[in-house]
Amino acid sequence: MSALLLILLSAVLVCYYAPTIPALNPFLAADHFDSAVGIAVASALTLIVVSPLSYLIEHALLAPRGLEQLRTLVFIIAVMAVAQLAGVAMRLSKRWMPVPTAFLLLMTSNSAVLGVAFLDTTRARTFSDSLLLGLGTGLAFALLLLMFTALQQRLRYANIPVMFRDTPAALVTVGLMALACMGFTGLIRE
Repeated sequence: MSALLLILLSAVLVCYYAPTIPALNPFLAADHFDSAVGIAVASALTLIVVSPLSYLIEHALLAPRGLEQLRTLVFIIAVMAVAQLAGVAMRLSKRWMPVPTAFLLLMTSNSAVLGVAFLDTTRARTFSDSLLLGLGTGLAFALLLLMFTALQQRLRYANIPVMFRDTPAALVTVGLMALACMGFTGLIRE
């Protein structure tokens, strides 16, 4: 029972304090959709690069030498390097520049990128499978991020009771989008 209360307390603290910290909110710029497009493009590019890179690291470096136990460390280093390169590319393009302090934190701690790197080692049988996995997840993540941003902009002008504005509305929206995405589970048999 005490473990359940501790989980509940930590969830409440994270849900309350994390969205209020400016460095963790990537949409603080004046034009919210442009910031979201920048993060979506950077995330998609990162996923497209990390997936084949993790395949090459796994099959050319780790597996032949029997170093599979270092997979997590090597993948984290690879994700951080690719995220830094994505940040440099976004600064050079100057088209969609999200909030700079939050961008690198968001890109390096994006669990979707590390998840794709690990999923790539079990699902991709060839390099082209790895490339397609990165492309598909990158485009899907970018699409979901842009859909969530569009919903947030619509909710900003909706008549919502005061106690449900901002973070509660965002959490309900994310929950509904997660339920909608769960509808695709089992659509394609393996």
